Amino acid sequence: MLNTDGAVKNNPGDGGLGGVVRNHKGDWVVGFVSKEANTTPILAELNALRQGLTMAISNNLVPLETNIDSQEVVNMFHEDNALYNNLIYECRLLMERLGAAPQTHVFREQNRVTDMLSKEGLKCETFGTPTFLIVPPMYANSAVWNILGTMYVREANLCNYAVTGHILAQGNTLPNACNGPSVC
Repeated sequence: MLNTDGAVKNNPGDGGLGGVVRNHKGDWVVGFVSKEANTTPILAELNALRQGLTMAISNNLVPLETNIDSQEVVNMFHEDNALYNNLIYECRLLMERLGAAPQTHVFREQNRVTDMLSKEGLKCETFGTPTFLIVPPMYANSAVWNILGTMYVREANLCNYAVTGHILAQGNTLPNACNGPSVC
C-alpha cells in the first residue's frame, strides 16, 4: 500500500513531499521525503503521488494500492482538469505499469505518517532530490507504530436535513445523533 502527502508552506510556496509503502501487515517497506519550490497544495499532492509511484516501480513493489488524503485530487482522476491533466495522465500511466487500482481517499488521521514525512520534506536543503528511507525515521515513529489498531475520534453529523425535517414535521423529537455532532 502506498500512502502519499504534500505540504506547502505558503500558497504558492515551498512544498514538502512524503510517502511510504507498507506491506499487507502494515509494516514499513520504503519511504521518501523531498522538497520542491514554488508549488501549490494540489500540485504538491500530485507530485508526491508521482514520486511514490516512481519509487514503487523502481523497487518492483506490485501489486499496489494507493491512498491519499486529498479528496480533491482523487476527484481529479475522474474529471478533466486542464491545469493538472499532464501530471494526472503521468500518474495514471505509472499506476497502469504497477497494476495499481485507482487511488482511494483516506482521512488525514489514517495518513499521519505521510503527513509527518511531507512536513519533514519542507526542511530538506535541496529541491527536487528525494531522500529514500529504508527504515522509519525517528520523528515518525509514534505514527508508524500506532497506525494499526489505533482508533481516532472524528465528529460527524449522522442525520441529513430531509430526515430531520420529516421527524420534526411529525411532532417527534430528534435522536441524539441529529442534535449535533456525534462521535463515530
